[in-house]
Amino acid sequence: MFKKLFALSFLLSISLVGLAQTQKPLSKEDSLLKVYRKIADTGDAIELKKVDTEIARLLKSSEEKDFTFAIRVAYSIKQSSLADSINKLAVQKFPTGKAALNAAYNLVIKAPQEVKAKLEAYETFLKKFPEPAEKADIV
Repeated sequence: MFKKLFALSFLLSISLVGLAQTQKPLSKEDSLLKVYRKIADTGDAIELKKVDTEIARLLKSSEEKDFTFAIRVAYSIKQSSLADSINKLAVQKFPTGKAALNAAYNLVIKAPQEVKAKLEAYETFLKKFPEPAEKADIV
């Protein structure tokens, strides 16, 4: 009985060690998002004001990645309408960026189901966002 219990404990410890080794550490952004979610959950007005200040700082950037992070921050504090507004701003500011590509792709998806309308929407999409020759990653 002792041998079975020891063997079971040993296997369980090995499994837990293996699981711990397969988990990736959180990125800096993901760690911040966890903090922002907790702030939103507590409803601390002073801390939420700091998060708003961080979003404003990100929106002064000239890089799309900062806008993308601002969108994630807004969603993390449960401000989906703010996130949607930032996304629209990103589409305007970066007309050939990822946010614009996603918006254009959504138009293709939402196009009427008639073949002609779908084809026209897809062709318009490809004119604006041609598939790069070296990297075929358009869905």
